[in-house]
Amino acid sequence: MLADATARGLEIEMVMRPAADSALEATGFERGTITPLGSSTTWPVFADVSMVGGRVAMGAGEAGYSSFVEADGLTAASGATGADITG
Repeated sequence: MLADATARGLEIEMVMRPAADSALEATGFERGTITPLGSSTTWPVFADVSMVGGRVAMGAGEAGYSSFVEADGLTAASGATGADITG
């Protein structure tokens, strides 16, 4: 089950992508290829609540590649927090 951001005491008003150089430096991945799985650093993961029960595309670690996965499995594996990101 996707944990709700409000239940965790988080207030999320806006989500923004980081600058490309900041993303690369922090994660080791280029923007657009970042994946919440397999990182050497544990990052907080937020998932839009509308993806529950669906199938989603995610970065696969290299430009030009994507992974298509069941959203519920991805959110469970990454410990994602649910939020109304897309408004």
